[in-house]
Amino acid sequence: MQNLLGISLEQITPQKETVRRLLDGAARHIADARVKAISAETHFSWKQRNLTEYTGDIIPESAVSECLSHAESLHAAAIAWLKKHKPNLR
Repeated sequence: MQNLLGISLEQITPQKETVRRLLDGAARHIADARVKAISAETHFSWKQRNLTEYTGDIIPESAVSECLSHAESLHAAAIAWLKKHKPNLR
């Protein structure tokens, strides 16, 4: 990415407030996705049946849970990395 500095990327000095807002936003999106997934469970069977009927593709319910789990793990890893390597930004 260094080769893109000055061309399509600008180098900035990280600010604590900016990092906090980004992490808070990520946490809100994960929480929203979890709420939407839970509320969608009642419609999931119908949508899965409909999708299977029209495309032949099957989307397992476990895929949604796995995706949310990965998002939560990534968020936690980002916070842990910041605490260890950039504690002044957390």
